[in-house]
Amino acid sequence: MYRTDKMNRTFKGLSAALLFTITSLLSANALAANFEKVAVMVFPQNEAAERFANNAQSHLEMILLDNGITVLDKDEAEALKNGWTQLEDPGALITAEDFVENADKYAIDGILRIYLNLDVLPSIANSYSATAQADIRFVDEQANVEAAVTNPMGTRGNPPSDGLSPSSASINAIYRALEEAAQAVNLDVFGKTQPRAFKYKLTETTDTPKMAMKALNRPTDKHEGKVELFDSTWKWEDASCASESPNGNMIAVAGYVTETGSGMSRSWYSRLHIYDVVNEETPYVFDAWPKGTKPKRLGGTSQFLDCGFMGSWRFAVAMSGNYVFLWDTERGIEMSKHPHNFEFDRGDEPRLKMGGGDKETYLSVEDEDGEEARYYKVEVAE
Repeated sequence: MYRTDKMNRTFKGLSAALLFTITSLLSANALAANFEKVAVMVFPQNEAAERFANNAQSHLEMILLDNGITVLDKDEAEALKNGWTQLEDPGALITAEDFVENADKYAIDGILRIYLNLDVLPSIANSYSATAQADIRFVDEQANVEAAVTNPMGTRGNPPSDGLSPSSASINAIYRALEEAAQAVNLDVFGKTQPRAFKYKLTETTDTPKMAMKALNRPTDKHEGKVELFDSTWKWEDASCASESPNGNMIAVAGYVTETGSGMSRSWYSRLHIYDVVNEETPYVFDAWPKGTKPKRLGGTSQFLDCGFMGSWRFAVAMSGNYVFLWDTERGIEMSKHPHNFEFDRGDEPRLKMGGGDKETYLSVEDEDGEEARYYKVEVAE
């Protein structure tokens, strides 16, 4: 095992500058090899994280054991933690003298501290969504520190974790954060935890929800000049709807395509562009009816007449003259589509609305006068 004192003896006589360079390279590229026995400590930073501190500690210990590092007994680690209150502060300066004074009797050569934050909230369809963030500090007996903070969850590319209970969502998010933190300080992670996500479906219901239904569309012009629409003699596209997500970071832009084929025949269909405002890119374009799958003699216009996001940026919804569609904008998949039997025409102004309580989520399609409505319960697909 590489240890600082061993390296000092091995490289005795080398210049100070060269020794520093070699030591730094070894520390950056072989962190796991620098430690034989460490104490693991988890410091929850909020009440939600407090509930899962034991789960976090056990997962961290498993990662260390997989890397060939012995972990100090939990009771001894707790005694060290209670007697060295300075460790509670992630910004505290730890010196080699502090280490020897507090940790020498435990025969450890490192301490791994995790400062853990967790948030879990109700999501759609009686499910939950959790995000976690870990601030990791790996310090050795010479007070050398490896530190990293994990990327925030809840953004495209790093989604929250879904679960049917707060606990299942939370544990998934915590494991992901801990594994990212471990990798940031050059520990190997085997069997990496993937973000847990559900597929949802729309189920038509004759029951009228006993809750307020609110319009989904949030009009915006942030996308103008930034979303690429078809624009040629034989195929062109006009935007028929645009709506931003609740956090304003994503835009759903509905495009109505006119295409001229052989023999001057024409066809029409709609696409939904998902524009990422932060990264200034369009990661997905959803075709309402992939080629050859549209039902024949379908009444009502193919134009998207209304669109929006359901619950968060992760779920986009749009309505044509005959169908309502639901997409997952994180994974880029169509989750559900369902006929609404109104047969709206171009120029009509129907509305998509959403309502939800702690247990149930509903979507409605209403005519422009609000006199008729079709209701759909949003459910986790089997």
